[in-house]
Amino acid sequence: FTPAQAFRIAGGATATLASAANKRLVGRTLALDGQLTASGGPLRLENLAAWQIAPSGQFRSEADAGFAVECTGSCASPALLNNGRIERSGTGTTRIGVPTLNDGMLEVQSGARVEVGSFATDGASVITVNGELLSTGSLRIDGGLVQGNGRIIAEE
Repeated sequence: FTPAQAFRIAGGATATLASAANKRLVGRTLALDGQLTASGGPLRLENLAAWQIAPSGQFRSEADAGFAVECTGSCASPALLNNGRIERSGTGTTRIGVPTLNDGMLEVQSGARVEVGSFATDGASVITVNGELLSTGSLRIDGGLVQGNGRIIAEE
């Protein structure tokens, strides 16, 4: 994606990232008000690109093969701002390798794994882990609710 302005997925709309090919967002914002489902290939945020999930927005990663959000070059901070819902199902791994601020919901279903780099929560966030949440960078959970029967692992 390299639009002249923010790329918006409107409330009530759905979109899918299904191919194994690399997807790129260059210097813009992906504004998710609707639903985005990913089942293959990485999404690369480049040149201060950012991804904002609105309270009405939902991102679902469901590929058994896995999915990644990566930063190439300079990353915005936070590069991923979640005020909506991020959900991981299936048996693969979703890797969120960009600075993330989660003020919404993160759900890791049984058998699934989410790896995060720099990850922070504030306020009324809800984290439900019935699979595995692995932090390879800084992990800050400041308020909100953490629940589930899975594992949270902080390596740093």
